[in-house]
Amino acid sequence: MRDVRVFAAAACAALVSLPAVADKTDRIDVLAERDGVVRYDGHRVVRVTPGSARELAAVSVIAETIWTHRVGVGPLDVQVTPEGEKALREIGLDPVVVIPDVQALVDAEWAQIQNHERARRAGVFPAVRTGTYDESFYQSYQQLADIHARMNTLATARPDIVSVSDIGDSLESRDILALRITGPDQPGNLADDRPVVLWQGGQHAREWVSPATVMYIADQLIELYDTDSRVRDLVDTVDFRIIPVCNPDGYSYTWTNQRLWRKNRRSGYGVDLNRNWSYEWGGDGSSGSTSSETYRGASPFSEPETAALRDFATGLGDRLAASIDYHSFSQLILWPFGYEDGAVTPEPDRTFYDTLSTDMSNAMLQEEGAFYDPIQSWELYPAAGVADDWYYGDRGAWSLTIELRDTGFNGFELPAVEILPTGRENFEAALLFAERTTTPMSYVATNPVPTSIPADADSIVRVEIVDGVETLDPATATIYTRAAGGSFVGTPMTLAEGVMFEGVLPATPCGDTLEFYFSATSTLGNSVTYPRAGAALPFSALSTVVQLELNDTMETDLGWTIGDAGDTATTGVWERANPQATAAQPEDDHTNTGTLCFITQAAAGTSIGSFDIDGGNTTLTSPVLDGTAYEGEAYLTAWVWYSNDQGGAPNEDSMAIQISDNNGGSWTTLETYDENNRAWTYREYRVADFVSLTNQLRVRFVAGDLGSGSIVEAGVDDVTLEFRGCPTPTNFADCDGNGSLNVDDVDCFVAGFLGGDLESADCDGNGALNVDDVDCFVAAFLGG
Repeated sequence: MRDVRVFAAAACAALVSLPAVADKTDRIDVLAERDGVVRYDGHRVVRVTPGSARELAAVSVIAETIWTHRVGVGPLDVQVTPEGEKALREIGLDPVVVIPDVQALVDAEWAQIQNHERARRAGVFPAVRTGTYDESFYQSYQQLADIHARMNTLATARPDIVSVSDIGDSLESRDILALRITGPDQPGNLADDRPVVLWQGGQHAREWVSPATVMYIADQLIELYDTDSRVRDLVDTVDFRIIPVCNPDGYSYTWTNQRLWRKNRRSGYGVDLNRNWSYEWGGDGSSGSTSSETYRGASPFSEPETAALRDFATGLGDRLAASIDYHSFSQLILWPFGYEDGAVTPEPDRTFYDTLSTDMSNAMLQEEGAFYDPIQSWELYPAAGVADDWYYGDRGAWSLTIELRDTGFNGFELPAVEILPTGRENFEAALLFAERTTTPMSYVATNPVPTSIPADADSIVRVEIVDGVETLDPATATIYTRAAGGSFVGTPMTLAEGVMFEGVLPATPCGDTLEFYFSATSTLGNSVTYPRAGAALPFSALSTVVQLELNDTMETDLGWTIGDAGDTATTGVWERANPQATAAQPEDDHTNTGTLCFITQAAAGTSIGSFDIDGGNTTLTSPVLDGTAYEGEAYLTAWVWYSNDQGGAPNEDSMAIQISDNNGGSWTTLETYDENNRAWTYREYRVADFVSLTNQLRVRFVAGDLGSGSIVEAGVDDVTLEFRGCPTPTNFADCDGNGSLNVDDVDCFVAGFLGGDLESADCDGNGALNVDDVDCFVAAFLGG
């Protein structure tokens, strides 16, 4: 063990020689020269598997720092010098290289930050800006001052739903800021009475994707409040508190001095804030040594940062319903308890956590294709004195720890291009988490809630009703509907399968609006509506007649064209086929009874990249469509598949969905689609919002690989051009259409009836000819 003692001495010397704390003017000029910054030349990250506490202690001393989120006997990713790697081999471990050059990753990250800053100063950002949302903020990592500025910008832009507060100061007197996002007071639904969901990030300084993700979640709650009924429903009934950076001193230090610093800045050695919480403080997975990465501090809440968080949470009282503590990395959803091996989470809470974390994992996988492993914390490694144990064990709030991307290939040096996909997948999970932890049950619509329904006919709407903190009584599932000016009438819903319920939207005259909502009661007698009571208005759907100019399931060839003069793709060219599943491509088409769709080369090949799009664009163009075929509003609808989040340069490409009103002479973009849903996704466009309604309409889908190594797959199925409205009623009495009623109209009707002509003889409009049509015609004729 002599080598271990040598490394222990070196570690102590390193503590003494750490650069001084930078000046507290937090925003630095990233384009200026930096002096005194710790470098990691020659350092690698290796994976070792200590099999005993003795080997674990040796690894802890030899390693420059441990990258694995929790430390225990078993696989560990550790950062080592060449001498450290040699020492690991000498004590009988067999290190496997995970990251061959740490400094190269740090340099690449800093170069990206500088390029982003140059673009900012030049005012050239290839980013989306809508409402309060500014995508450029998530195209690079941000300094503490910029995060705080963004928080204040959001509060200034939307004072009706956003505010910022200073919940305390750090050891070096930096502010710890919290966002509050909740809707205005409503009768019987005051903001200060709502359940609180708390999301926090940045306890560990070097985990830069954590504050970025927490900020993205906050940003989306605000941006989507006016347009997304699910988000509005939550913001109007939940009080969200969001703390992006819990460790402002450490986070600032990673920008100015030492990129891979983990702890706060206590006396130069630092305290691991996520071992400083009081619940079971001092136990497994924490250390009493100041040189340890998991040093727990002198006592519970010894640090001003954790004390501020404690006081803030305690001040929320019984309203604190749930919390998530965001970290990186490893793609895990961890639920309490984790303070020791075998720590028991009592039922029914254990089952609730298991179901919740699994469903969140599924939501993440569907959104961006990344798998987050749901697991009880101690089953990985025990860690005492952590935030999620305190929120659950001390405050009685539902709590999770989420370890963000990736699984070790980049670790703490996650490229900035991964910020947005990490944010998107976690936003979906965060919504589900808030729904499940603040209501007895929650609802999930299997498709977009209908905004139009077929006129004069019953239609079916489906919704999942999922247990939240209570258990559903399935017999109470009810849909309430009312026509214009009427009262709501409740109709029991039918359990279709699993937790899927079906309700009937009753026949409604064309042009009328039907309002509806769902209600269910738990076994404890508590009811929940969808939309929630006191939040959004009931859903509404306009009754229309739908007439189809195109209804293409792709099962037969209706004249689509593959290829365009500018196409250069060498593989992944569009074809109408039955797709073979890959990690980026669907196994089935979208049509329930079909097998074919248009797909960017259906074969799976031997790897995910065998037949994806390579070398440029591939174009799929529809036949000519008549936008004047029927009365009413023309809508183009389609189900699309798109994947672009894998490979060496993910998320660099997109699929253009375009329309032409002059047979392809010019094109207007309906949408630049880049959502990695890994599922068939419904798209709908009102044609008149983009082009004129002519008889020369065409639509095309242009997918391409224009980046430097992404995996791109696309699919299109079930395309329609449909007209919604209430067509001018046919005057069946004036069968010959000359504007007067006489015996010629009787002869015309009889001829149509005997000849089976629905257009001239289906007077009651039910699609069949019988004595009711005769009665209908006679009544119309006699009535003039």
